[in-house]
Amino acid sequence: MSDTPHHIEQLSALIAGYSQKAEAAFRQSADAVLAHLDEPTARKWVELGCFLARASGATAIRYFRESPGIFNAIQDQACLGDILDMGLQLARQDYGIALEFFRQSPDILNQSGREGLRQLAGAGATLAEQDYPTAVEFLKTGPGILGLVDSSHLSLWGQTGLCLAREDRERRDFLSLEFFRVSPELLGLISSRELRHQVLEITHQMSQGSPRLSMEFFKQCPGIFGAMDSPAMQEQVLLRIRDLAGSTPEVVPAFIGHSVEAAALAEGSASRFEHWAREGLRIARKNPEQAIAYFSLRLKSSRDAFTASGHAVFLKDLSQMLRFYAEALCGQPVEIRGVPAGSGIPTTPEGVITLPEKINLFENPKDNFRFYKVMTFHEAGHLEFKSFDPLTSRLLKALLHPAGPPPGQPVPALIESLAPLLHGEEVSLSVPQVLGRFPDPILARNLWTIVEEGRIDFLLRHAYQGIREDLDFVISRQIRGRSNLAELPPRQAILEALLQLSITDTTEVPIRIAEAVSGAYEVLKAVHQPGTTVQDSFRTVFALYQFIHHALEQYLSEEQGPENQEPPSEIASEEAEQALQPLENFAYRSPLDLQGETPPSHSERHHDQPPPPDLAESAVTETPAGETALRQDSGSPRAQTAGAHTASENTFLYDEWDPGAGDYRLRWCRVEEKILPPASSENADRIGREQAPLIRQLRRHFEHLRPRDLQKIRRQEHGEEINLEAAIESLTEQRAGLSPSGRVYDLRLKNKRDVCAAFLIDLSGSTRQQLPAGPGRARRTIDVEMESLLLLGEAVHALGDQFGIFGFSGNSRNQVNFYRIKDFDEPYTGQVRQKIGAISPEGQNRDGAAIRHVTAKLAGRPEKVRLFILLSDGKPLDEDYRGTYAMEDTRMALQEARARGVHAFCITVDPGASEYIRAMYNAVSYTIIQDVSALPQKLPRIYKHLTT
Repeated sequence: MSDTPHHIEQLSALIAGYSQKAEAAFRQSADAVLAHLDEPTARKWVELGCFLARASGATAIRYFRESPGIFNAIQDQACLGDILDMGLQLARQDYGIALEFFRQSPDILNQSGREGLRQLAGAGATLAEQDYPTAVEFLKTGPGILGLVDSSHLSLWGQTGLCLAREDRERRDFLSLEFFRVSPELLGLISSRELRHQVLEITHQMSQGSPRLSMEFFKQCPGIFGAMDSPAMQEQVLLRIRDLAGSTPEVVPAFIGHSVEAAALAEGSASRFEHWAREGLRIARKNPEQAIAYFSLRLKSSRDAFTASGHAVFLKDLSQMLRFYAEALCGQPVEIRGVPAGSGIPTTPEGVITLPEKINLFENPKDNFRFYKVMTFHEAGHLEFKSFDPLTSRLLKALLHPAGPPPGQPVPALIESLAPLLHGEEVSLSVPQVLGRFPDPILARNLWTIVEEGRIDFLLRHAYQGIREDLDFVISRQIRGRSNLAELPPRQAILEALLQLSITDTTEVPIRIAEAVSGAYEVLKAVHQPGTTVQDSFRTVFALYQFIHHALEQYLSEEQGPENQEPPSEIASEEAEQALQPLENFAYRSPLDLQGETPPSHSERHHDQPPPPDLAESAVTETPAGETALRQDSGSPRAQTAGAHTASENTFLYDEWDPGAGDYRLRWCRVEEKILPPASSENADRIGREQAPLIRQLRRHFEHLRPRDLQKIRRQEHGEEINLEAAIESLTEQRAGLSPSGRVYDLRLKNKRDVCAAFLIDLSGSTRQQLPAGPGRARRTIDVEMESLLLLGEAVHALGDQFGIFGFSGNSRNQVNFYRIKDFDEPYTGQVRQKIGAISPEGQNRDGAAIRHVTAKLAGRPEKVRLFILLSDGKPLDEDYRGTYAMEDTRMALQEARARGVHAFCITVDPGASEYIRAMYNAVSYTIIQDVSALPQKLPRIYKHLTT
């Protein structure tokens, strides 16, 4: 290095004094480096090497060897002096930090210039005073976030890593390392710089008290804010996390994990989200555990908080109550489904009622709830008043070939269209099938909507006075938004007037159509009578169709006048154009499914008959593909009980009552139905032999309880037989000039017990307990239960009642096993006896979930008396399900059963049950059997007492 300046030679010698190898590395790099440096900068480079060599020869070697590449990577060569000056300052604190800064300097400089260099060097120096590894990682990853945050938050980012590093030393973890390395990516996913700053501030705040929690928050932030477009909503989330982190940090994960779902429930309204979050904060100050359930949206009160803060109401919050209304009205199982508003999916004969997911028509939430209630009643009315009953070809024959002369005869086109349906034997015809045959199917469907929907509303008003006020409220608001009759074409105006008159008598009708509407209304009123049927609705539609057809022809003829009368083809064209205009139903009515049958093919039609209209032009909305509801088995608990949700074909989710929170945990328990396979008949045969005398006695005794097949009711106005004595008395009265009695018949009615019973058996592990030694072989509690069920099965089978036998056990809320030993409609056979003989102790017993499931099955039964008998050997016990919590949930499940019209009776064979059974079973009747061995004799007697 003959051309190397004298002071460089001196420094080289100085380096050699510290490390010969470092001096060798210096000489190897000097030519490549010094050729591009001026003398002051070169001196700084060598001086920094000396500092490093004095502290660590290995560090100095790496410094000199890497220098050529680092200098070449720096685009702004004028900054080389600044980099070396900062490196010298850092080297006075720590040689390793200086080397790391030197290595990262090209990236820092290229991204953030000299200012970025100063910021990172200053923050790195501060961290180095406290923790060397943290400072090194800070410098390594720092270039990645320089462009994402301001300089003030660069230091905050480093201090957060330092807090996490302290936790790492205590727990031997790598939180700090993970934090630094994921920061550039995670912060880069947050679009707003201000939002990044707030995230870092909260992360730092949380890291000081809950390091692990702060890391969880930091990692989830991009996903949360990526799903929220509203800055106001993002601000609300951060504010509430900050509040929770300062008071109850253990609640933060639940809030973070469900904030996106909560924002969706708030429908983007920051004020509604704030109302929900503040309520959770209030709960957290008193009961953090309850607040966790609240923020996890597992409590009903949590979801109610959204509706309480705005005028909209949501079906998911009301479906249980609305289903109760519907089932009480129509007397059959009903499923409530939610769809986006305007989807227009009709109610099905199987009991699937589809309602909007939310209603926000009115400013007052109570009024929106009233609208939901009226919708539910109206749709349940279709089930109650048999809108889906078929028509008969006999009815069509009577209408198409009336006994009277013209003008009673229908229009020729109507005869031609419907006549093909009358060929062959007497058959039942669906309403859509018949309406599709009318010459103008859309007019026919519109009239059916007017007539049948009006019939349902009239019968609801007549039969259920409690709904009148709500119905009047909804109708009055619905009428206000209807079209102006004076602005509609003739046919549309007539139909709209009739639609309004089907629910109110205050509609103002224009003079031009007054005569037609008045005549049609007289026909329409035929179904506004108690006791009308779907057959009456069709008769009315048939008459209205002809009336409107004639009225419209006359109206058009008068409008055009004799001098300018248009050809019939043009009149028909105008009529067809008007017919294609759909009739908009009232919003509280879901559309009737009138497209259920394929219209006849072109070859089946008369050559003058117009082709069928396109479905898109129908007066009602067609059911979208894939929305057809499948018929559910009557015993299925699918959405028939509080908190029931179908997870899969044989798996169901149920709410669970949390007494601490005073609310339900939503969709908390997973119940899986399983069929208990039959085993060897050994147990059943043995019990049959041992208890043969008792079985014969039970059969005879219960057979005597069966009602006689026919019961004669004397002196009726109608019946199969004449009561001779009553007939003579009537004739005598008539001859004596008195008013004779018409009750001269005897009526024979078929008698039968209308009872369905479910026996639910606790199969928990405690039933393997050995009973006190007695005569014969040793027995367990499960053996006595098995014997009791076999005897009971024989007795109830002899009685003829419908009954099911079910067992339950499981492990945790996610696995509640519900065993079908005998289903309600399954015959009592040898195979069922083998299943009973196969029962054995299993795991734990989560009584509340099993009770809700069997209640759901019973609620779908048609019998008037629905009985549920629970046989248990002790307290409910499962994972996180014991003590007061378990007993309160069981008590609440029994109350729900009673509310559904299911009569529950509980039997326990736990001698110590008196200590707790009153608190747990106080909602229903119960008994304690002290001597378990007496259960087989007592259980049939208990059943007899409950059902006779």
